[in-house]
Amino acid sequence: MLTLAALFLAATTFSLPGGSTVELGLPLKKSLPLPAGCEKIGANYVAYPCADYKSEVIKEGYIMSTSQVANLFGALSKEHAFHFQPDDSAHYLVIRVKNTGPLAARGVIKCQLSADYLPFKVQIPNLRPHMETFAHYAIPLQTLNPSIEPAKDDDKFIHLEWESLSIILDLE
Repeated sequence: MLTLAALFLAATTFSLPGGSTVELGLPLKKSLPLPAGCEKIGANYVAYPCADYKSEVIKEGYIMSTSQVANLFGALSKEHAFHFQPDDSAHYLVIRVKNTGPLAARGVIKCQLSADYLPFKVQIPNLRPHMETFAHYAIPLQTLNPSIEPAKDDDKFIHLEWESLSIILDLE
């Protein structure tokens, strides 16, 4: 029986590198070669690049101190709270993502923090469909330059963009 994802894959037209297109039809055969850009990620799963799905995955970025990150992840149990000495001079980029769409997804986010930092990439692993809460990823940063500290919550300071985003399709 074809799943919703397999039906989606079967009804999709794929562009090949030479500019020609291939339209997959039903029934979907497991022996069918994968279209260009697809990555097999399991016995019955493929990741298919899908730029149109970006609107389904919410992404946010924040600069947080060590104690804020510890509280975010609930790391302060009663036992640890007594001995916890946060180094709030350390800062983290916290990326929050939530997949609101009907298909599982994963991807790579390109991050740029002001001109003082080199751009870097963060790989976001599999996100299940219809997420109700955000998944959080904390990336340690070098000490922030005091001259840019007031701007750290400015949208221009944190720029996140999807470098790649793939939907995960079940071929069964």
